[in-house]
Amino acid sequence: MWSVGVTLAGYALGSHISNVDRYLLPDHRCLVVVSLIPVAVELRRHARGTPEAGVELRAARPEPPAGSYPA
Repeated sequence: MWSVGVTLAGYALGSHISNVDRYLLPDHRCLVVVSLIPVAVELRRHARGTPEAGVELRAARPEPPAGSYPA
């Protein structure tokens, strides 16, 4: 249903609006650029060596006293 709907919408736009590509192509370019922003942010974060967002660094577990068994 999705592919048929998109195809029919494209046909309707193309047959009723002249030079529709002149209006849609800049929108598509903006959409691609906006969708690539998170990728660029992650690549920059990785290059700087900063920890990932949402990941907490855990403190090292203290060693149990000698002769005791772990719980």
